[in-house]
Amino acid sequence: MNPDADPLSQLRDIVEPDAVSWWPPAPGWWLLGLLIVALIAALIWWWRGRRPQPHWPDAARSSLAGLKENNTLEDREWLAQVSVLVRRIALAGAPRSSVAALTGEAWLARLDELSQSDRFSQGAGRCLADGPWQAQITLTQAQRRELLEAVGLLIARLQQTEADT
Repeated sequence: MNPDADPLSQLRDIVEPDAVSWWPPAPGWWLLGLLIVALIAALIWWWRGRRPQPHWPDAARSSLAGLKENNTLEDREWLAQVSVLVRRIALAGAPRSSVAALTGEAWLARLDELSQSDRFSQGAGRCLADGPWQAQITLTQAQRRELLEAVGLLIARLQQTEADT
């Protein structure tokens, strides 16, 4: 028998394919990666939303307490600080468009509406309309106390309104 005639001698060894590379990953792995990134982003967004935010009534009450204790300021400067505090309270507790541009009688009327009283247009809060811009203003301790009580009422009413919504 002829060795060339033997067909089995002409066979070659089996060639194994190259090992599968880990890069680039299959499309399914890309989708899984994107899903994990989206899930992490959603969890971070959810967690940040659940963290307690600074509550404006607490800060407002703290500022109000500081004004109650501070008797060393001149009346004009003290009234200017109360005016700034009232404006900040109103901006925090009501829509900006309804309070930001108001001055004078319209401002006092809006404060009355927000506090559900007439302490600003008829009471001690009346001095907020033009008092901070007068060259000279004199306030008694009773007027200061009444004004601070009106501001405290404003904080309470806006906080109550915020809790109801």
